[in-house]
Amino acid sequence: MRKDIVPVSRISQTPALYAALIVMTVSCSGYRPTNYFVREMKIDTEQHLIPVGPKSLRHPATGSYYMFFHTATGLTLVNHLTWQDRSADVRRLLYLEADRDVLERTVKDDQIVTGPFGAIIVEKECRYNRPVATYWSSIQVLLQSAHPDIGREIPDPVPAVPANVPPLTSISIVRIFRAGPQFVFGSGNYETNGTLGSIQSGRIRNGDVQYPAPITMAPRPQDDLMRPRFNEIRQASGLPPRVEIEKYLRLKRLPLLTTSNPEGRTIVVLVYGFGQLVRQDSLDEGVVTSSRYLRPVVTEEEGIIGPECDARFRQQESTGRPTVQ
Repeated sequence: MRKDIVPVSRISQTPALYAALIVMTVSCSGYRPTNYFVREMKIDTEQHLIPVGPKSLRHPATGSYYMFFHTATGLTLVNHLTWQDRSADVRRLLYLEADRDVLERTVKDDQIVTGPFGAIIVEKECRYNRPVATYWSSIQVLLQSAHPDIGREIPDPVPAVPANVPPLTSISIVRIFRAGPQFVFGSGNYETNGTLGSIQSGRIRNGDVQYPAPITMAPRPQDDLMRPRFNEIRQASGLPPRVEIEKYLRLKRLPLLTTSNPEGRTIVVLVYGFGQLVRQDSLDEGVVTSSRYLRPVVTEEEGIIGPECDARFRQQESTGRPTVQ
């Protein structure tokens, strides 16, 4: 399993709280701010995160900008935010985390579809400057609340099937069921060989995920004691133990398990090129009724560090390590 995974801090997610902390830091220190907003950022050859331009205590009202926050433990938290054209509020394009200003990980959340069941997102986490053997990059599909503290990136719709589709790198099945005034769900993430890597399960009320909504990892071969519980969660979520991906792509049909709750919606999310392209399939009784392609936004910093992230994914694949969480 991956070690030292630090969750995205609340102070990195909420602009209002972040701005208040910036003001507090400056007023207490009486010196130049260490936490601030800037218009630009660069990444040097040693992967230091370097702010560029004037530092401000207030975020810009238009365009793209970066929030820098330095913790007492030496971590630097950076949010790349922008006012996307397709949204009335600010959206986060990328979260970056550095130790002593040297990049350690990035997290990218793309919002695929929303509804009364919440929001289905593709989350891509990349690790840097750490051994691949113990610090894994991963892609997973999750259900989150429809109205987060800070908006998620909205990928660009692709009007037609792209001419050049990157290789498929993961597939996820999201099953949503009605249970009285709320929804219950199970989201399974599968490797390209069809094996199930993890399941997120939980409940949603009024578009908000009711916590906890745990992610349960598939047990390793030696973890026999954990297998019955994992299978219980999988069956309750209506998820198959594995997916015959080539058969699904050819027939546009997926055998689904029956559950005790009536089905609300089933969505299959296919991720190509470790997040370069996403396809969303909507299913009715296991049959694909519609498909659409989405292309995540590529920021300037992703153009710099993206090749390394993809190389780490390929290295994980070549050594048999999972790439889904």
